[in-house]
Amino acid sequence: MPKGQKPITGDETLINHTMSIKPTGHLEIDNTYILDRVLNGTAHHASFNNHIIRSKWNYQFSRALSLRAIVQYNGLLANPTYSSLHTTRNLNFDFLITYLIHPGTAIYVGYNSNLENLIPGLCVRPPDHQWDAIPMGMDWSAAAASSTMAAYSS
Repeated sequence: MPKGQKPITGDETLINHTMSIKPTGHLEIDNTYILDRVLNGTAHHASFNNHIIRSKWNYQFSRALSLRAIVQYNGLLANPTYSSLHTTRNLNFDFLITYLIHPGTAIYVGYNSNLENLIPGLCVRPPDHQWDAIPMGMDWSAAAASSTMAAYSS
């Protein structure tokens, strides 16, 4: 609700639909669409529309090894006249490899990327510093003996 306005009645529409398919014995795909919409009760205009589209892929290579990938888009269209929300878009990529050593013990390796159009005033930027990267072909046994693997310099 924008500042200075009293709460009003509204009509909400919520749709959550998931379609799961298993094209092979090793691959399972879940596709989800979520719509959350609120209409201003008196003006019959949308206060906001939120669309979320998500696809999750699970591939089981063996009993012990699996890969999960998730791609999700979240688009929020807000009407500043009837809502204090801001229009935003977000795209997220998430990858996870799991190796099950034995029940109760697993090794996980994952990656996440989140692209979002942030409100610049809310962002706190770190000071401009240079990071020295760890070489990709690093000998980790030698790195474990050393207490410093990357140096921070300004």
